[in-house]
Amino acid sequence: MVVTFSTPRNIYQTTSQPNTYTGRSVLYFTLRDATEAGNYVCEATNWNGGGMKTKNLRVKVSSNITIESAISVSSAHHRLVDCFSFGYPSPSVTWKKNGVALPTNTSLSVYQATVANSFFMKRARLYITITDVSQSDVYLCTTTNGVGSTKTESFTANIPAAVTVSRSNFTADYGVEVRVDCTSFGFSKPEVNWYRTAAPVS
Repeated sequence: MVVTFSTPRNIYQTTSQPNTYTGRSVLYFTLRDATEAGNYVCEATNWNGGGMKTKNLRVKVSSNITIESAISVSSAHHRLVDCFSFGYPSPSVTWKKNGVALPTNTSLSVYQATVANSFFMKRARLYITITDVSQSDVYLCTTTNGVGSTKTESFTANIPAAVTVSRSNFTADYGVEVRVDCTSFGFSKPEVNWYRTAAPVS
């Protein structure tokens, strides 16, 4: 029997000749990397010709996870957040809030949709149109494909500070105190200050 190692040495074959008319080769492998998947060809030849058989090997790979966030060019109150997952078998990808999967109804201000789905990759997109503070929260993306553990990454939706002033431009009487409220809403909690000629009012 002859043992032949490939590179890396976790894949090898043994060849033998059980009898005068029979040759045999046995392939052994302990998979360590997804790149070792692919077609493996068994070829047999003698003085009169030959033949070959091809077998495809697929490697089970635990799903991974990547999050990419973008702000819509039309408004700072729109968020598009993509969650990518790669693996084999094809992974499932789900956006959740407070442990509950987000809906897929596109008429809602917060929803999710699968925007890419291939044999090895899936991409779920989180859509957020911020209309009130309840939407500023931590959103979780989870992925699994039955190989290894479930992976989770988080995205925190922040609300940019918006300013409201209690009155428009006004005329004040000399010596009379006037009050003007400036209120800001956002997440995280905004700091609010008045300035005059670029200097803070002390």
